[in-house]
Amino acid sequence: MSKFDPYEHLNIRLNPDGTVTRLINFPTADANPEALQGNPTVSKDVTINLETKVWARIYLPTKLPSNDNTVARLPIIFYFHGGRFIFYTPANVMAHQACSTLASEIPAVVVSVNYRHAPEHRLPAQYEDAVDAIHWVKKTGFRPARRKMA
Repeated sequence: MSKFDPYEHLNIRLNPDGTVTRLINFPTADANPEALQGNPTVSKDVTINLETKVWARIYLPTKLPSNDNTVARLPIIFYFHGGRFIFYTPANVMAHQACSTLASEIPAVVVSVNYRHAPEHRLPAQYEDAVDAIHWVKKTGFRPARRKMA
């Protein structure tokens, strides 16, 4: 019976200092802050915590619902990408497309958080980053009032 190597299975290499080298480069998508024709959303990358370098990509639908000539308030959805705490960012194509779809179809503001990766940052760092993102939204009073993000 062969021995199972989790590092080989995950396509990562353990370094002597406890960090890992990720051997797969996943496709990424840039934020699109301009409302281009055909895009269901606009998105922008923002820094949440300078010290930890945690950031988020925020998505807004380009078609906002309205009632009596006023723009409706949108719910906020926090999105935490998959990747077993060791892979991906909000710029990952799959996460980017999922968040864009959520924002446009619900419609809602989607905040996709780029938490710190393990094993370089052990638990509970990822949960702390999630809490930081929630506090950042609350502190900034994030209220998207425009269709275009400047």
